[in-house]
Amino acid sequence: MNFNEVKSILESLTDLVKKAATFDLQEKIVDLREYIISLKDESISLKEENQSLKLQLEASQDFS
Repeated sequence: MNFNEVKSILESLTDLVKKAATFDLQEKIVDLREYIISLKDESISLKEENQSLKLQLEASQDFS
């Protein structure tokens, strides 16, 4: 399951819960959405770092 699928499910749940949810439940859903977004941001950052390190490794191997 990718981030977009998780986001879609969470949005659907959010819509359903808004119809009958308490404030505490809505707050927890917002917290969960924020956490998922932070995970996505971290994943993007790690992928960029990984790519940069791969390029550095290739460059250092070219000098050998």
